[in-house]
Amino acid sequence: MGNTLTVDVVVAVNNTDRVLEEITRLVSQAIQEVADELVNEAQALAPVRTGALRESIHKEPIDELNVAVGSDAEYAGYVEYGTSKMAAQPYLTPAAISAREKLKLKLGGG
Repeated sequence: MGNTLTVDVVVAVNNTDRVLEEITRLVSQAIQEVADELVNEAQALAPVRTGALRESIHKEPIDELNVAVGSDAEYAGYVEYGTSKMAAQPYLTPAAISAREKLKLKLGGG
């Protein structure tokens, strides 16, 4: 009986590991999908003068559950937040807020 209990505990632990791996995979997939949507929405919201800002918006995976989305254009922050001589034209913040809500829905949290 002691061996059976040990085997059952090992099986339970192995199943837990598999369940956690599957949950991580599904959450990671949802994060990647929402990050793609965030990039698309930010690009759609970005003001266009030359198109360089729009084209510079991209995602970069950090790890399995984290993705950075942003722009490497030098002036991206000035456009997003404005300056003393130019009004803000937010494109990334509204897209990120929308993405947060989409991720909540995908994960069943709201």
